[in-house]
Amino acid sequence: GGPGRGGRVLDLGSGNGLWLRALEDAGYEPMGIEASPALVRIARARAPGIPIECASLHDAAFPEAEAVTALGEVLSYLPPDRPRPPSWSAVCRKVNRILPRGGLFIFDLLVEGSPLLEYRTWSTGIDWACLVEVRERKPRHRLVREITTFRKNGRSYRRGEERHTLRVADPTRVKAALRAAGFTVRTADSYGAFPVARRRLVFTARKR
Repeated sequence: GGPGRGGRVLDLGSGNGLWLRALEDAGYEPMGIEASPALVRIARARAPGIPIECASLHDAAFPEAEAVTALGEVLSYLPPDRPRPPSWSAVCRKVNRILPRGGLFIFDLLVEGSPLLEYRTWSTGIDWACLVEVRERKPRHRLVREITTFRKNGRSYRRGEERHTLRVADPTRVKAALRAAGFTVRTADSYGAFPVARRRLVFTARKR
């Protein structure tokens, strides 16, 4: 089961297009959905010819595929325009409907655990800087990332600010939603030889 060479793979939250390009180079037929117009522009330049829809994965109609991927905590991010997060059951059923029997749904999530994620970090380059502050709110099962960027613009710097809110998942509930939607599921702390960050978990679900 799962996609063979030439099989169609739908990537949710395609970001900058690196994974789409890797799928194409490996012989698959990738398609992407990405909510950020800026990232869609970057992805289309990096992976020309690959279809990428600019839309929220919660609103877009999914085309049929043999596998669906959502890498980098994509399903943990809460849509900013929704007062309540989409249910795990709704996401699992939506993916299940477009997969054939044996099709794969592969993703990673930020999950409950310890220690709490509370830290600040930064990166710098010749003409830019990026500062990130992370705060986890355990009673609300939320994690907030505040991102501040500075980019040199002539003699001054242009400042940008973003706020990302993530849902901290209970893996037991996610596995139950997958099974109820018609999947078998296993979890791991890596994608093969590539470990994910702490407090992240990889889910590999196969349609029954």
